[in-house]
Order: sequence, then structure tokens, then C-alpha cells
Amino acid sequence: MRLIIASTFATLLILSFLFGFISYRNQNFVYSLIADIYYFFELNKPKHYKRDYQEIKTLLNDKEFIDYQILYAREIYDFVKKDPLSFRKEILKKAILPKEIVTIKKEELKKNYEFQNLIPKDAFKSLDNKFLINVKYYDINHFGILEIENNNKLFIFNGGQGPSRTPLQYEKFLKLSEELKKNGYDILSLSITGIGYNRAQNESITFPSNPNLKTYSNSVNNSFDHLVRGNARYLRHIWLSFYDKNYPELLPISLMLSVNYYIIKELENNYDEIIMVGLSGGAWQTTMTSSLIPKIKYSYAFAGTIPKAFFEASWQPHNLMGGFSKFWNIYDIWHFYFLSLFDENGTQNREHNLIYGNKDKCCFFAPYSSSFSNLVNKISTDGLNVIILKKNDHNIDIDFLKKKIIN
Repeated sequence: MRLIIASTFATLLILSFLFGFISYRNQNFVYSLIADIYYFFELNKPKHYKRDYQEIKTLLNDKEFIDYQILYAREIYDFVKKDPLSFRKEILKKAILPKEIVTIKKEELKKNYEFQNLIPKDAFKSLDNKFLINVKYYDINHFGILEIENNNKLFIFNGGQGPSRTPLQYEKFLKLSEELKKNGYDILSLSITGIGYNRAQNESITFPSNPNLKTYSNSVNNSFDHLVRGNARYLRHIWLSFYDKNYPELLPISLMLSVNYYIIKELENNYDEIIMVGLSGGAWQTTMTSSLIPKIKYSYAFAGTIPKAFFEASWQPHNLMGGFSKFWNIYDIWHFYFLSLFDENGTQNREHNLIYGNKDKCCFFAPYSSSFSNLVNKISTDGLNVIILKKNDHNIDIDFLKKKIIN
């Protein structure tokens, strides 16, 4: 009997690792179950032994290393501060698709039966005052869900990978949004390009590519489920071939950033205050989006980014999210931390919060995040905060956010 149990467990474990990434993107019950098994073991891998921890901590707190990082960060801050408005315009030209090739549609959620099938039946007590924001460019659809309570404040949640990829299936978001609706907020929930809400109506997609890049065959431009080097296109490797001859200044990152940028821009004039929160890949999106939309007064990014100098060797960001690409050969994540602090007039009066769990089972755990926090404290830039929470899960922290937002 024990042998049967052990064999069954081993088989499930092997299957979860073989099919975890694929299953993670297919989002029906069976695939989601396999994905949950995969990520349970992936996120519970042992981190550092005590000796390794101390060695890494010593290196990251070395005076010469810290002094250099202070100079590096301050140089970028001075650059952004000198003319934040021109810098923001420069980024918009390279990283956001022009509005003339984007279509935006707002409709009542209860009238879109196809999309209703993609969200939990018990997500809403009623579909009244729930709206679907559809942004489409090239042949790719993207969606956000807006819950209107006729408030003058908007709370935005950008899901990441894992359980939060479809926000209306993410329990922590659901609990937080109920509290916020009682305290004067409308709610907008978003997913990353290619997953969560954004899998809807994307069985066949195309976008212009650079004919000189032969990285992938022509067949990859037909489905979010097409495998590229063993990974589904959800990982966004495919976006690297993007090139539109009509807009040669645009970089591939624009396929990722434009969607939620335009959804928020469509709504921003309806609100006096906007707060944005993101988790993991959604936190990366929160940092980038808040830097480009000055109306976002406060932003909270949970375990989304960290400067490369504080990277653990195994953290390999996708090329469009901080790895090696044309965009990140020009810019550093520091540029967007600092740009998130300046409003539409160039005044430094906004707040960007980078939040990490000291024992996060995914990434950005101590001593990397704690050393980064010490560096930001030394730089002492108004509005830029690094918060280390005592937690070991890769999630948003409801109690923390309630204290910050609801007061």
C-alpha cells in the first residue's frame, strides 16, 4: 500500500513539473489543479542555508558596493528630476502604441455572455453596474472589469501569475475589494497580457513582426497556446519579434504596456483619486504603468521588481520585463521608480511603494530585499518607499493595504 501511495505521489510530482507551465495557462479545472501542484513545490523550494545567507548579506552590504549603488541611483534620479515630463513623453513614444491603432469599448458585463463564462459564477452577487473594458490592437483583445459604485475614487488591482492571474478568482483581492467598496472606491481589476482575463477571444492572434528576425516560425502568430522553446507564448518570448514599419520607434514592450495603460486612461477623468496595487508580474506592470499615468497618486507593488544589482542568480526576468532587450539596454528599473514620483506638472508629490516578504517563497526575499531597502533609505527620496513585511507567501497583504488605503 505504501509503495502504491509513493508511486502515485511520484507520478503526480513528475507530471506537475512536466506540464506545470502549460497547464498554468490553460485555466480549466484539471490544468489549474496540475498548475497548483507544480507551483506548490516550486514556491516551497529551500532557499539559502544560514552560511550562504550571511555571505550574501555581507556582499550586499559591502561599503564599496553600496556607495556605488547610491551614486548610480542618484544619477538616474537627477536625470529624471531634471525634466520628468519630457522623459515621460520619450517613454510613451517607445512603449505605448499610438491611439489611432487602438480600439476601446465599454459594455455591461451582463451583456457579454462569452466573457461571463470565464469568471467564477459567485464572483458577483449581481452583474448590475459591472462593466467590461475591451482594448484591442492588431489582432489581440485585452480586458478589464470595472465595478461601479458611483464613487470618486478608483482602486486598481493588477493580477500577476499564479492564483492572482484572474483577479476574480483571487480570494485576497475579493476580500479587499469588498472592504474598499464600503469605503468609497470603485474597483478595476486587470490581468497581464496573455493570461487571466486576456485569454478571452484570443484563439487566433497576429501582430506585425520584423522579417529579419527568424527566431520563430510564422506559425507562432496564431495562438496564445503555441509553444515557443517549450513555453507557451504567455511568457511573452514571442513579443520580441514585434516590429511595425509604420511606427518604427515602437519597441516590443509596447505590446505588454499598452493594454492596461489605455484601460486606465479611459477611466481616469472620472475619478479624483486613483490607487494601483499589483502582485508579482502585475506589480511590475504597476511600477511601469504608474510611472506613465500621473493620475495614479499611490502605487503599491508586491514582489514585482528589484534592481539587477540585488538579483539572486536564479531570478531571470523575461527580456521584456527587465532582462536583455533593446528597451532595458537603454533604461533601468530605477528610471521608473523615480518617474512614478512626479505628477503631470513635473512636481514630486506622488508615492511608489515596493513591498517584499522577508521570506517570500518565490523571489526578492532577504537579504536581497532588505539590503535594497537599506540602500533606498540612504538615498532618501521623497515618495519612494521599500517595505519589508514579515511573511513567507507570495501574495498581497490585506491588513497592510487596509491600513494604508482606508486609514
